[in-house]
Amino acid sequence: MTDDCRKVVKKVFVGNLRPDETVDAAQEAGLLRNLDHPGIVRFYDSFIDAEFFCIVTEFCDVSLLILVLSFEKVGRYLIIVDTI
Repeated sequence: MTDDCRKVVKKVFVGNLRPDETVDAAQEAGLLRNLDHPGIVRFYDSFIDAEFFCIVTEFCDVSLLILVLSFEKVGRYLIIVDTI
């Protein structure tokens, strides 16, 4: 993680999961690492901390998220979408 953007850590309790289920979560995190699209929150890293599976992503400001979700791109133009 070398860039200076704000990041957030989501902690998912995995203490009662079977070992194969935690492996599945780690594999899914590996897939997320390869996604690169402006419409998807950027994934940076994942790790296990005690009984939590932690996912590090870019921080998405709520007001920006609401703005993005309330517009839909049609061709070169953005139009307001009534339902989010």
